[in-house]
Amino acid sequence: MAMNNCAQARMLALVPIFDAAPLAAEMSAEEITEWQRGLAAQLARGVPTTKNDFLRNGLETVRSGMAQQRDILAPFSAALNHPSFDMRLTTHWAVPGSGESPPHGSMWRTAAAMQEFSEVALGSLGVLTQANARRFARANRADVAFVLPVAPEIPAKIGEFQDFRPVLKEGMFVEGKFVSVFPEVGGVWPDYTCHYGAGNGGSVPDFADPHRLGPWATLYRWYGDVWESDGFAPGIRGNMGNVSGPWTPARTSFGGIHLHHVIGHRSYGPYQWAKDRIYDYWVSTLHYTRFYTHLAGLSNKKLAYMFDPVNQLSTQHYPAWKYVTDYDAAKGVAGSGKVSATLFYVMEVASSIAPSSSKWMTSGTYRTNEDEPVMYMPGRWWDPEIEMPAAVRVANYVWKLEQQYQTASDPDIGIHFRPVDPNDPDGPMQLQTVYLVTYFVWGGIDVGGDVEVRNPCNWDDYDELPQPVLYDPGDDGVSDYDPDNPDPDEGARREFFTLLGIAQDTTKTKVWPSQFHHINPLRAMAAVAQVKVFNNSSWDLWTQDWQVQLTPVSKWADWVDLAEAGQSELDMTDEEIDPDEYGRLVEYLYSITPEFAERYFKH
Repeated sequence: MAMNNCAQARMLALVPIFDAAPLAAEMSAEEITEWQRGLAAQLARGVPTTKNDFLRNGLETVRSGMAQQRDILAPFSAALNHPSFDMRLTTHWAVPGSGESPPHGSMWRTAAAMQEFSEVALGSLGVLTQANARRFARANRADVAFVLPVAPEIPAKIGEFQDFRPVLKEGMFVEGKFVSVFPEVGGVWPDYTCHYGAGNGGSVPDFADPHRLGPWATLYRWYGDVWESDGFAPGIRGNMGNVSGPWTPARTSFGGIHLHHVIGHRSYGPYQWAKDRIYDYWVSTLHYTRFYTHLAGLSNKKLAYMFDPVNQLSTQHYPAWKYVTDYDAAKGVAGSGKVSATLFYVMEVASSIAPSSSKWMTSGTYRTNEDEPVMYMPGRWWDPEIEMPAAVRVANYVWKLEQQYQTASDPDIGIHFRPVDPNDPDGPMQLQTVYLVTYFVWGGIDVGGDVEVRNPCNWDDYDELPQPVLYDPGDDGVSDYDPDNPDPDEGARREFFTLLGIAQDTTKTKVWPSQFHHINPLRAMAAVAQVKVFNNSSWDLWTQDWQVQLTPVSKWADWVDLAEAGQSELDMTDEEIDPDEYGRLVEYLYSITPEFAERYFKH
């Protein structure tokens, strides 16, 4: 059941992501095709000559990378959007024209089938338990074997579809009580409280602190540290002058040291996990595109459809990049209100030597982002001649901006800590000047519009949606694990999670049996073993960490009473237990006094 619950959650997590893929791929492929075309035209038109030709080299790095990533995305988009392929057959609850009752999409059908498997397992628990006991008995040459209780149960109930919401959306936040310098994060949280609201999933609907936190954080370790910034280390000043884009931050001008205060960690569930896998691929292989940005935006809206009433379809901006080769023409539509974004390619040089010096950009004194230029994209019309009046237009269409800032240390460019007073090394540090030269290269404007985001969760009110099987703690928690009294011989742990196995084998000899007499009235040997069932990670029906361990036989009189009561439940075992054999063994169990059991059943 725990396996099915988790697998159901994974299926549901993939629905919005898969359904977003065709449109996200189409938008990303179209825009990177335009970007690459515009940048190729800019390089052909010419760019200013720079020392070591770093500007042209950096732009060529972007152009060739875009061409490679376009060649990955274009066929991917073509395949997903080909008329012969319909993603709805995988992701949509209902597909018009399917000719049968929903669910139609394979992911929804899989989730529904897993619920059926869980319900069958829950309903046949007693039969399966006794069948396994009998199977193991035969494998070990025993004549008879059964388990007490005769019809074991677990406190479980069928949930509802909304119970998947905490798993996919809400999450947990665990508050920690230690401080660390980023990224040297470690240690433990001695005391913690958990609550919903983190927004990345990873909780469970039947959450109870501290014993029922779910599998995502406890078993899979799906959580990330949450920290607050304490600012820069002493001696760091200035605004760094760095330019950061929406998906590739500049790294040339940053040389400070951040201090961070870790306040805890935040869980995430299968939806965020799946997005993280796509993010990792995007960063490594498609980072010049906005594929992940588009996919995440679309899938988040589709996930909202899954749990919240849909009165009106959401919309998503569909980019249309124009004037990728002509800044002057783009200015003509700047005031139309149609510009959603402006693109520039940004190249920087941070140096400890002024650009006017002949030693500028000598080894050990500078840093550039030549290997990874920034794609800077303000979400509006952004005119460098207005936004940066100090910038100089040095070519069509390239602007150069010179800035300065100060820092106490930046070893990459030859700036090291230097005390103001040489006789006081622990005193204030001198602030030294960093010279920053930035080039902005025109990339185009986005004049696209909005499109509706289709809804894969298109069920009707009367449709039966997939549901998980939940642990049922009962009224006032009477059937729950008690973290204040975890004794397996008490409460719900004894009632539901402690079992007694009984096996019997004949003592009849296989050779010359008539010469051996049996004083044992059973003419057999019987053995008993008590086990406890437990979960060290989380006491729920989500966490696949349930284990079984032998324990000393205890409360013998209770087992005998349970065996006697079990005679009326034999018909529930689907004839896995022979009533006559069971009756003889119960009679034998009655012959063993509690005092005898207390003394000798200590294995």
